[in-house]
Amino acid sequence: MTREPFKHVGHRFKPVKGLPWPVCIGCGLVRLRNPITEWCVRHGCNHEDRPEYKSVLKQTTSEKR
Repeated sequence: MTREPFKHVGHRFKPVKGLPWPVCIGCGLVRLRNPITEWCVRHGCNHEDRPEYKSVLKQTTSEKR
């Protein structure tokens, strides 16, 4: 089985009543304006399909000691 090449699918943010942050109607991403969220915004709704996603997630969410 061959894998399809990655294609960027942009977010479509909308305000949600009762939330201070907009939410993507495509994937449900809440725009929190932190480093991992901003990375996900730049890379689109299918950001989890990018090969470097897991390493970026680990780097940006690792506990600082």
